[in-house]
Parts: sequence; C-alpha cells; structure tokens
Amino acid sequence: MPGHPQANEIYLAHPINDQQYIPASNYLQFIYEEKARYFVKMLMNLAVTKIEIKYCRGVKTFGGIAANIADINDASERSNAGVKTELSKDNEFQFFGEYLPKHESELPQDNIWYEYENTWKSLVEQRLIGKAKNLMFTYDYSMKTSLGTDLSFIVEKCLAQIGINTEYGQHTKWEMKLSF
Repeated sequence: MPGHPQANEIYLAHPINDQQYIPASNYLQFIYEEKARYFVKMLMNLAVTKIEIKYCRGVKTFGGIAANIADINDASERSNAGVKTELSKDNEFQFFGEYLPKHESELPQDNIWYEYENTWKSLVEQRLIGKAKNLMFTYDYSMKTSLGTDLSFIVEKCLAQIGINTEYGQHTKWEMKLSF
C-alpha cells in the first residue's frame, strides 16, 4: 500500500514481505488479489492459452440469546426463550483470459508465493513433467468460529442463566479451468 501509515488504522504484517504492512480492514482482499496476480503470471510462464477463474465468498453470522429460568427449589422446571438472527453476504469474482504464448513452459523465477503454495507446485509439475493440456481445480473451504458468553446470577429465589452466542462462518470457493 503506497503512502504513510494512517492514524487510527490497524496494520498487519505481510505474511512473506516483512517490510510491508497492510491495513487490517482489507488485509484478506489485498492478499487474495496479490496471490491472484502472481498466479496468473505463473500460468503465463507455463504457456497457458486459456484461463477461467471463478471466486465466490460467502459470509454468514448467526446470533442468539437463550434464557433459562428456574426456581432454585425446583430446578427441573425450566423455560427457554431464544432468538436467532442470520445475515448473509456473498462476493463473486470472475476472470477469463485467452493467450498466445511465444515461449516454452518454464518454471516461474520471481514468484514470492510459489514456495508456500503446494497446489501451485503440483500444477507446475503437471505442466512441466506431465505436459498437461487441460486442468481443472476446485478449492472449497468453510470456516466457522463462535464467540459465546454465559451469565449466571441469582434474583431472589430464581436462578437466571443467559447465554449469548455469536457464530461467524466464512465459505470460500475457487474454480479454475486451464488450457495449455
């Protein structure tokens, strides 16, 4: 990111370039875009003739409040109240390119991500050693995290327990079709 650090902005270190810091607000987007640029450049080094990439990302959050109230003398009688909310947001990106390579396939030399990406290494091996002509990759990943809190307190003769739970799920899917 060009320029000086901005006030009231949190920055995260680039995972490979320790001289670069990226605003936390768009860190993942920056990394994805940078990796996409290096990936396409690597494919061009491999004499790709056609690239189709589809990227989808969905974000879902669920929040709930549940309350259990019981008389201390008779804890077997409990009543539940619950609320659940859901918010969903999806992002999609598509890329299509056709190329007329003017060189033979070669190993990428200046790709900072190549060393860390085993899928890329496999693709390069399939192209350079196996002389692959058409390849299709699908990467489908879901991550779910939750943040929960239980609050317990005594009000006269009643025990009230309130649970607040927030779950956040992120789903990412890449589809790539390549021709050489």
